[in-house]
Amino acid sequence: WLPRSPDLNHLDLFLWDFLKYKVYPHPLNSVEDVKEQITVNCKAMTKDQFNSVMKTIKKRCTKCLDCNGKAFEHLL
Repeated sequence: WLPRSPDLNHLDLFLWDFLKYKVYPHPLNSVEDVKEQITVNCKAMTKDQFNSVMKTIKKRCTKCLDCNGKAFEHLL
């Protein structure tokens, strides 16, 4: 499949949006503040959240393979 496909990348599919809504509401005065908020919020992720993301990624990978690496978003 496409190695740079955001539809198959858990960071693009979930993590960056998750962190954006968790990190940026807080005052961030330095790079260290950003790093701290990212760390705190990653550690706060629940097992259920992680499992849900992995289930979604697995489904997307299966659809991608079914389509021989071609467009599959319409099948989701």
